[in-house]
Amino acid sequence: FAASHSTPNHQDAISKHLGSDLSASTIFPVTVGVVWPSDMTLEALQQSVAHIATAMQRLGQARSDRILVGSLGRELSPTAFSTSMGATVIPDGRETSVPDVHNRLMKIAFGTGAEIYVAVSAETQLEPDCLISLIRTVRAAGRKKIVGGVAADQTSTPKIAELERDWVGGQCLAIPLHVFEHLGGLDAEDFPIFGADVEFCLRARAMNIGSLACPLAQYSWTGIEHDPDLALRAAHRLAVKRESHREAAAILDQIEGGSPAAQSGVLSHEIAEFLRTGSRTRRPW
Repeated sequence: FAASHSTPNHQDAISKHLGSDLSASTIFPVTVGVVWPSDMTLEALQQSVAHIATAMQRLGQARSDRILVGSLGRELSPTAFSTSMGATVIPDGRETSVPDVHNRLMKIAFGTGAEIYVAVSAETQLEPDCLISLIRTVRAAGRKKIVGGVAADQTSTPKIAELERDWVGGQCLAIPLHVFEHLGGLDAEDFPIFGADVEFCLRARAMNIGSLACPLAQYSWTGIEHDPDLALRAAHRLAVKRESHREAAAILDQIEGGSPAAQSGVLSHEIAEFLRTGSRTRRPW
């Protein structure tokens, strides 16, 4: 990230939050899950998994059962990935959404000894040290918080106040076992495309489980920009689920062609941020 002009004490506090002084490797088993969406080519998926494999090797966890690859509505051959990638193909389980597949991969990961599950979008390419930085931050938080990576085109000089977030995006999302045991999985039924990451983090916050952004855990976005109305509809479902009726009404008005909901003055900070950022057009999984 960009060089900071903050004081040494501030820099030390940031380093402590990010776990920058921790070792690169970890004894805590980490499993990465990635899902092949129905509109992606196999070649693009293979490139994404190759970057994950490199990041896992740098983390010191290059094992064939540590990268799980699921698919949505398509058969994926067990031989789709070279042996050097160390990826295990999980047969199609007839799930109806990518978050639903991640829920199954999470159960497999934690059921086979993982302490941390990292959900990675197939529409990303992880930087080589992305997982080292991500897992350092998870460890610094005692493996009790959700930690998200940051798109390389959205990073800035970090500040302590900006590391703690209402929610973090699902494109590169570390979920420790402690969090899974308290929350369960993603809400794939109400948020099949957009919003499951936001809902998950807000549900965690209600149980005093925080979310952290790790600006050192960077990835490149390789997917397409999607219809922003999909995220708008997800925001409406989120407001309804939270029983925030004025928020829901303002968002519904925008969906039906009215004024932008942000102009209503009733949006919560977390939903306003969701509709403002790239998460509105970049699906999280």
